[in-house]
Amino acid sequence: MEQHSTGGLYSIGEAAEATGLSVKAIRHYEEVGLIPRPRRHDGNARTGGNRLYTESELARLRFVRQARHLDLGLDEIRRLLEIAEETCPSRHPDYRRILTGHLETVTRRIDQLSDLQTKLTTLLSKDGSGRVRRCSGDGCGCLDADPAPGRKRAGREANAGGTRQRKGRDPGSP
Repeated sequence: MEQHSTGGLYSIGEAAEATGLSVKAIRHYEEVGLIPRPRRHDGNARTGGNRLYTESELARLRFVRQARHLDLGLDEIRRLLEIAEETCPSRHPDYRRILTGHLETVTRRIDQLSDLQTKLTTLLSKDGSGRVRRCSGDGCGCLDADPAPGRKRAGREANAGGTRQRKGRDPGSP
Protein backbone atom coordinates (compact mmCIF):
# COMPACT_ATOMS: atom_id res chain seq x y z
CA MET A 1 0.00 0.00 0.00
CA GLU A 2 1.31 3.41 -0.87
CA GLN A 3 2.54 5.72 1.88
CA HIS A 4 0.71 9.01 2.14
CA SER A 5 1.93 12.50 2.87
CA THR A 6 0.35 12.14 6.30
CA GLY A 7 2.97 9.57 7.33
CA GLY A 8 1.24 6.25 6.58
CA LEU A 9 -2.17 7.40 7.79
CA TYR A 10 -5.30 6.75 5.77
CA SER A 11 -8.51 8.72 5.44
CA ILE A 12 -11.74 6.88 6.18
CA GLY A 13 -12.38 6.47 2.44
CA GLU A 14 -8.92 4.99 1.92
CA ALA A 15 -9.42 2.74 4.96
CA ALA A 16 -12.73 1.54 3.52
CA GLU A 17 -11.10 0.75 0.19
CA ALA A 18 -8.12 -0.99 1.84
CA THR A 19 -10.28 -3.16 4.13
CA GLY A 20 -13.29 -3.92 1.94
CA LEU A 21 -15.65 -2.26 4.42
CA SER A 22 -17.97 0.64 3.79
CA VAL A 23 -17.36 4.01 5.38
CA LYS A 24 -20.66 3.53 7.22
CA ALA A 25 -19.50 0.16 8.63
CA ILE A 26 -16.21 1.65 9.82
CA ARG A 27 -18.07 4.44 11.60
CA HIS A 28 -20.41 1.87 13.17
CA TYR A 29 -17.53 -0.30 14.43
CA GLU A 30 -15.97 2.82 15.89
CA GLU A 31 -19.26 3.79 17.56
CA VAL A 32 -19.75 0.33 19.16
CA GLY A 33 -16.15 0.22 20.35
CA LEU A 34 -14.67 -2.49 18.12
CA ILE A 35 -12.06 -0.05 16.94
CA PRO A 36 -10.70 2.91 18.88
CA ARG A 37 -11.66 6.40 17.86
CA PRO A 38 -9.00 7.34 15.32
CA ARG A 39 -6.95 10.47 15.53
CA ARG A 40 -8.05 13.39 13.43
CA HIS A 41 -5.82 15.49 11.31
CA ASP A 42 -5.85 19.23 11.92
CA GLY A 43 -7.00 19.71 8.38
CA ASN A 44 -5.40 19.95 5.01
CA ALA A 45 -6.51 19.56 1.43
CA ARG A 46 -6.46 15.73 1.61
CA THR A 47 -8.13 15.05 4.95
CA GLY A 48 -9.99 18.21 5.92
CA GLY A 49 -9.70 17.32 9.62
CA ASN A 50 -11.28 13.89 9.14
CA ARG A 51 -10.44 10.57 10.74
CA LEU A 52 -7.02 9.10 10.02
CA TYR A 53 -6.30 5.38 10.39
CA THR A 54 -2.99 3.63 10.97
CA GLU A 55 -1.87 0.32 9.46
CA SER A 56 -2.60 -1.28 12.83
CA GLU A 57 -6.17 0.04 12.76
CA LEU A 58 -6.57 -1.25 9.19
CA ALA A 59 -5.46 -4.71 10.36
CA ARG A 60 -8.05 -4.55 13.15
CA LEU A 61 -10.75 -3.54 10.65
CA ARG A 62 -9.79 -6.46 8.38
CA PHE A 63 -10.09 -8.81 11.37
CA VAL A 64 -13.57 -7.41 12.13
CA ARG A 65 -14.59 -7.84 8.48
CA GLN A 66 -13.45 -11.47 8.49
CA ALA A 67 -15.31 -12.15 11.74
CA ARG A 68 -18.50 -10.55 10.38
CA HIS A 69 -18.20 -12.71 7.25
CA LEU A 70 -18.37 -15.66 9.65
CA ASP A 71 -21.51 -14.03 11.11
CA LEU A 72 -19.95 -13.64 14.54
CA GLY A 73 -21.71 -11.22 16.86
CA LEU A 74 -20.21 -7.98 18.10
CA ASP A 75 -19.57 -9.36 21.61
CA GLU A 76 -17.79 -12.39 20.16
CA ILE A 77 -15.69 -10.17 17.92
CA ARG A 78 -14.92 -7.85 20.83
CA ARG A 79 -13.63 -10.82 22.88
CA LEU A 80 -11.48 -12.10 20.00
CA LEU A 81 -10.03 -8.61 19.53
CA GLU A 82 -9.16 -8.47 23.24
CA ILE A 83 -7.32 -11.78 22.88
CA ALA A 84 -5.62 -10.61 19.66
CA GLU A 85 -4.00 -7.75 21.56
CA GLU A 86 -1.87 -10.34 23.40
CA THR A 87 -1.67 -13.39 21.12
CA CYS A 88 -3.15 -15.01 18.05
CA PRO A 89 -6.76 -15.79 19.03
CA SER A 90 -6.47 -19.36 17.69
CA ARG A 91 -4.05 -20.10 20.55
CA HIS A 92 -6.57 -19.09 23.22
CA PRO A 93 -9.23 -21.45 24.68
CA ASP A 94 -11.97 -18.81 24.18
CA TYR A 95 -11.36 -18.98 20.42
CA ARG A 96 -12.48 -22.61 20.29
CA ARG A 97 -15.36 -21.93 22.71
CA ILE A 98 -16.62 -19.00 20.65
CA LEU A 99 -16.36 -20.79 17.31
CA THR A 100 -17.87 -24.02 18.67
CA GLY A 101 -20.82 -22.12 20.13
CA HIS A 102 -21.29 -20.26 16.87
CA LEU A 103 -21.15 -23.50 14.88
CA GLU A 104 -23.92 -24.92 17.10
CA THR A 105 -26.04 -21.81 16.46
CA VAL A 106 -25.48 -22.05 12.70
CA THR A 107 -26.40 -25.75 12.75
CA ARG A 108 -29.67 -24.96 14.57
CA ARG A 109 -30.45 -22.22 12.04
CA ILE A 110 -29.80 -24.60 9.14
CA ASP A 111 -32.20 -27.14 10.72
CA GLN A 112 -34.85 -24.43 11.14
CA LEU A 113 -34.41 -23.28 7.54
CA SER A 114 -34.66 -26.87 6.32
CA ASP A 115 -37.96 -27.27 8.22
CA LEU A 116 -39.18 -23.99 6.71
CA GLN A 117 -38.20 -25.17 3.22
CA THR A 118 -40.20 -28.37 3.74
CA LYS A 119 -43.28 -26.43 4.89
CA LEU A 120 -43.12 -24.04 1.95
CA THR A 121 -42.70 -26.92 -0.48
CA THR A 122 -45.71 -28.62 1.11
CA LEU A 123 -47.80 -25.46 0.77
CA LEU A 124 -46.93 -25.09 -2.90
CA SER A 125 -47.74 -28.70 -3.75
CA LYS A 126 -50.90 -29.35 -1.71
CA ASP A 127 -53.07 -30.51 -4.61
CA GLY A 128 -50.50 -30.66 -7.35
CA SER A 129 -51.55 -27.29 -8.78
CA GLY A 130 -50.23 -25.19 -5.94
CA ARG A 131 -53.79 -24.37 -4.92
CA VAL A 132 -55.16 -25.32 -1.54
CA ARG A 133 -58.67 -25.86 -0.29
CA ARG A 134 -60.89 -22.85 -0.66
CA CYS A 135 -61.43 -20.49 2.20
CA SER A 136 -64.70 -20.96 4.05
CA GLY A 137 -66.45 -19.60 7.09
CA ASP A 138 -64.43 -22.10 9.12
CA GLY A 139 -61.16 -20.46 8.20
CA CYS A 140 -58.50 -20.44 5.58
CA GLY A 141 -56.07 -23.30 5.12
CA CYS A 142 -53.74 -21.58 2.66
CA LEU A 143 -50.87 -21.36 5.18
CA ASP A 144 -51.51 -24.62 7.00
CA ALA A 145 -48.45 -26.69 6.16
CA ASP A 146 -48.83 -29.05 9.10
CA PRO A 147 -49.96 -32.44 7.77
CA ALA A 148 -51.73 -33.58 10.91
CA PRO A 149 -54.21 -31.59 13.02
CA GLY A 150 -53.16 -31.00 16.59
CA ARG A 151 -49.46 -30.93 15.73
CA LYS A 152 -47.59 -28.07 17.40
CA ARG A 153 -47.17 -25.13 15.10
CA ALA A 154 -43.84 -23.41 14.59
CA GLY A 155 -43.54 -20.31 16.69
CA ARG A 156 -43.62 -19.74 20.41
CA GLU A 157 -43.91 -23.42 21.27
CA ALA A 158 -41.11 -24.34 18.88
CA ASN A 159 -38.93 -21.63 20.38
CA ALA A 160 -39.42 -22.74 23.96
CA GLY A 161 -35.85 -24.06 23.91
CA GLY A 162 -34.60 -20.48 24.13
CA THR A 163 -33.07 -19.95 20.72
CA ARG A 164 -32.15 -16.37 19.97
CA GLN A 165 -34.73 -14.14 18.30
CA ARG A 166 -33.60 -11.45 15.92
CA LYS A 167 -34.51 -7.88 16.67
CA GLY A 168 -37.49 -6.59 14.80
CA ARG A 169 -38.85 -10.07 14.22
CA ASP A 170 -42.23 -11.29 15.37
CA PRO A 171 -41.59 -13.27 18.59
CA GLY A 172 -43.76 -16.03 17.17
CA SER A 173 -41.59 -16.50 14.08
CA PRO A 174 -38.87 -19.16 14.07
